[in-house]
Formats: sequence, C-alpha cells, structure tokens
Amino acid sequence: MTGKSVREVRDQNGETVTYTVANAAKLAAYIAQLEAECAKANGRGRIGPLGMIF
Repeated sequence: MTGKSVREVRDQNGETVTYTVANAAKLAAYIAQLEAECAKANGRGRIGPLGMIF
C-alpha cells in the first residue's frame, strides 16, 4: 500500500531493518480513512485538524 521499493539495512549485530518508499497520495488517503474510522468509533463526524494549545 505505501511503497514497492524495498531498502534493507543490516547493523553490526546482524539485525535487519527494512524500509519501503511511501506513495504520498496513498498515505494521505490512508490517514484520512483512519481519522474517519476513529471519529466514527468516538461517535463524532469527521474531525478537523489537530490543534495544540500551550
């Protein structure tokens, strides 16, 4: 869903981390879908952007 090109990094302990290239449009759509699911689960409609108050 978020990428096809795989990059792999192996550290000195032999542990491997694999990264994939993200598709910005698909990632934004996925985030919007998750936000809508969270809002629905909380009994609210679509929520706006997150704001911080200090």
